[in-house]
Amino acid sequence: MNLFLQELRKIWRPGVLAALVALGAVYYYIRPAFYIEYFNNGSQEQADFTLALDWVERYGPTIEQPEREEIGRRLAEEEARFADYAEGNTEMASRGITDFDSFEAFNDISYISDAAYQAAKERGDLALEDHVLYSGETNYFTILELRRFLEAWDGEGLPDPEEGSFGKTRRLDELCRERVRAMREDRIGRSVLPPHVEFSTSTYVRYLAVWCVVSAILLLSPTLVRDRLHRMRPAQWASRRGRRILSVQFMAALVSGLLLTLLNIAIYMVPFVSTGVLAFWRCPLHAVLRSYPWFDWTYGQYLLALAGLVLALSLGASGLTAALSQYSGNYVAMLLKAIPLIVLLTVLGVLVTTFAFYFGNYVTRFLAFPGGEILCAALLLAIGLASCVLACRAQRRREL
Repeated sequence: MNLFLQELRKIWRPGVLAALVALGAVYYYIRPAFYIEYFNNGSQEQADFTLALDWVERYGPTIEQPEREEIGRRLAEEEARFADYAEGNTEMASRGITDFDSFEAFNDISYISDAAYQAAKERGDLALEDHVLYSGETNYFTILELRRFLEAWDGEGLPDPEEGSFGKTRRLDELCRERVRAMREDRIGRSVLPPHVEFSTSTYVRYLAVWCVVSAILLLSPTLVRDRLHRMRPAQWASRRGRRILSVQFMAALVSGLLLTLLNIAIYMVPFVSTGVLAFWRCPLHAVLRSYPWFDWTYGQYLLALAGLVLALSLGASGLTAALSQYSGNYVAMLLKAIPLIVLLTVLGVLVTTFAFYFGNYVTRFLAFPGGEILCAALLLAIGLASCVLACRAQRRREL
C-alpha cells in the first residue's frame, strides 16, 4: 500500500496539476463555455425550455391525453392574446394581419439573434416582423413551440416510416423505421424534454470527452519517463518487490486516470447542471435533427450512459499512455508518442460521443449497426488494459 501511495504522489505532482488546471480553464472558455452561455440559443429555444420546465413540474415526464387537451386550451388562449395584440397594432391592422396565422402568412420570417435585434433597434431600422418577434410584446415563440409540441404529440410533423431512407443499410434502415413508428404511436413523442437539450448535451459531452482523454495523457506521460531519467529502474529491480513494481505503477496510473476523469466530469457538469436540465431526468428521449435513439432510456439514464462512455475512453487512454511512456528515454521521445496519441484518441472521442446511442452517430452509421460507439469504447479500454498486462509480462522476462 505504501508503494502504491508513493506512485500516486509521483503522478499527482503540483506542477503537472497546475498546468492541467490552467489548460482546462482555457479549454473550457474556448469551447464548452459557449454551450452553457447559449444553452437556450434564442427566443424560440427559451420559450421551449420555459414551457417544458412548467410541464415537467405540473404533469411529470410525459403528457397524457387529459394534459394534452389542457395544453390545447393554453394554445387557444395564447393565439387569442396574439390576435388582441394584432388588433391594437395599427401597422399590423393596416396590412390585414388579424391573428397568428395571417402574421406568418404575411411574413417570410428569417430569425435573427437577440443581439442583432438590439443592434437594429438602436439603428432604428427594424422590420415589422423583427419588432413583433423580438420586442417582448408578443407571445409569438410560445405559440410556435406549443404548436410544435402538439404536432409531435399527435404524431404529426414526423417523417412517414414507410417512405424515404433512414439508415445506411437495409437492416439499419428498418431499425430506424421501427423507432419512427414508436415515436408516432408511443410515449416518446409525448416527452416534455426539449429537443435542443439533447443536442446541447451531446455537444457538451463531446468536448468533455476530448478534455478527459487529453488531460489523462498529459498527467500520465511524464511518470515512467522521469523514472528512466533518474535511473530508477535498476534500483527498483534490486528491491524486495523487484520487477513487480511496474504492475503497481500501472495500477496507480489507471487509478489516477479514473480519479482525474471523475473529477473532470464533476467539475464540467456543475455549469451544465446549473441550466436546470436535471428537471428532465425521467423524461424519455426523442429525435434530434431527424436522428433517432435506438433505446428506450430516459434522459437521466442517457446522462449516466454518456458518463460511462467517457470513463471507458479515458481509462483506455490512460492504459495506453502508461504502457507507451515506459519506452521513452526522455521527454522529447515522450512527446513524439503523446502527440499522435492525443490526435488519434481525440478524433475517436469525437466520433464516439457525437449523438452517442442515436442512429446518427458517426460510428454507428459507418459500421451500419447500433452500438458501434459502445464497441469502440470497449475496444479502446481493452487495448489499454491489455497493453499494461503485456508490458508487465515483458518486463518480468527481460534480462538484467
